[in-house]
Amino acid sequence: QNLAGVSTFYVVASADSTDIMREGDVLQGIEKLQRYMEAKPSIDKATSMVNIIQLWHQALSADHPDSFKVPASQRDLDAAVFLTIDQEEPRIRAHYVVEDYSSLAVFARSQLVSTTELSETIADVENYARDVLPPFVDVQATGTVVIFAKMIDAVITGQRDSLLLAFGLIFVIMSILFRSMRVGLISMISNIVPIFVIFG
Repeated sequence: QNLAGVSTFYVVASADSTDIMREGDVLQGIEKLQRYMEAKPSIDKATSMVNIIQLWHQALSADHPDSFKVPASQRDLDAAVFLTIDQEEPRIRAHYVVEDYSSLAVFARSQLVSTTELSETIADVENYARDVLPPFVDVQATGTVVIFAKMIDAVITGQRDSLLLAFGLIFVIMSILFRSMRVGLISMISNIVPIFVIFG
């Protein structure tokens, strides 16, 4: 009940300029994105550098529950980033953000095993991220399961297209050979049945 899913992926937000991921509107957008992701039944947990900032802000606010959020002022946010993320060891900080703060990652754990559902979830998350983040921030999901899902979709699409092409060519050849479209359609039965048996 309490363990997160084993399927993991990253939602990477990046920009062309440095220090963008320290800006309040960007981190508040990431905060909204994480809440949106965790509200989905298919995603168990979403973490990023925002969680560390939220904990820092709550600790300085006498652990008040309503203070578990990104500070509203840029000054407080700069202090939070400096005292938490900047002070971390490079290898630890690298899990959350690149050194020049031009890109950060949201790490997500999911229980999805269906590549179709995973692709739909990722597309939905990417679209929402583009809505809540500034237009100059590019968002893209990545990770092993994302690449695997895209690979499976490509294989399925390739098989579908090749089968349709094969059916079309067989129909044309048989119709020309017997000079009858009716015979061409009948000849398709012996080709369709094995496909249903194999892929059924």
